[in-house]
Formats: sequence, structure tokens, C-alpha cells
Amino acid sequence: VHPDKEGDEIVTPPEQFQDLILFNINNLAENNLTSKLAELHLAIEESVFAWFSQYLVVKRASLEPNQHELYLKMLDMLEKPELIKSVLRQTLLNIRILLNSEKTVDSSSERALLKNLGSWLGGMTLARNIPIKHKHVAFKDLLIEGYDSGRLIVAIPFVAKVLEQGKHSKVF
Repeated sequence: VHPDKEGDEIVTPPEQFQDLILFNINNLAENNLTSKLAELHLAIEESVFAWFSQYLVVKRASLEPNQHELYLKMLDMLEKPELIKSVLRQTLLNIRILLNSEKTVDSSSERALLKNLGSWLGGMTLARNIPIKHKHVAFKDLLIEGYDSGRLIVAIPFVAKVLEQGKHSKVF
């Protein structure tokens, strides 16, 4: 797994902005999405993209798979393509950390986080007819390396969760 260039330094926004963003995300639901987006649109500016991306991936997407569609819809409605790129990059960074961690082999909770991020990655890409580039994730190599290193218990469920999202696609 190779995310695009290391780049955005994570700059923590002032506490009032954090509180505003976290309050709106915590109270986000399908029926109030439009009203919450108005506030989020103003609060989430380019300077906080990296921080927000890390928060969304680590604290939300990896722990709340039942909310993936809502979060993806929110990202689309914010209409900030650079934010989506930042979220994808952060997703790939966290996937790489989990795939390479020895703890993931032994811990079912770590593997669950990895599966959730696999589903999130597939939802951000394959389900929306966007390919996952080989330079970002080489699935065949990942499975072969998993076999060679005795880590198939980590690799297979991750790959399956990513590919499962292809069922929502017209292309894949």
C-alpha cells in the first residue's frame, strides 16, 4: 500500500473549530445532512483538511462501518475535491499501518478496523466507479506477500472487503 506523496502536515485547528466540526459530525444524520453541511462547509477549510481527514478515517470510518454511506455522502456534498483526496490518502496511510502491524495478526479488533477501512476504501473508489491504482494498492502482491509471510488472516479479509464494494459499481 503506497499512498500519494507524504504531504499535508496535520495542523490542529483552534478548539472552537474542532468543537464545531465534532458537534456537527456527532449529530449528523440522513434527515439533517443539509443543515449540518452548511456549518461544516464554512468550518472545514483547506488548512484543516489533513486534521479532518485523520479524524474522519481514524475516529469514524474505521469504527463505524454502518455510517460509511452517510460520511461519503457528506464528503460529496461538501464539494471539496482536495478534501476527498486527503481522506483517501489518510485511508491508505492507516491501512498501511494496520497491514504492517504485528498486532493485527493476533488481534481480532485490529483486523476488524482493517476490514472497516477496506470497506471504506472500496466505498470511496470502486463503488463510485473510481479505480484503485496499482501504485496505491497492489492487491495481487498483497495476497502473495500475505501467503509468503503467513499473514493471509490479515490480507484476505481486507481484500475481500474492498472488492465487495464493487457490487455497487456499474464499471467494476
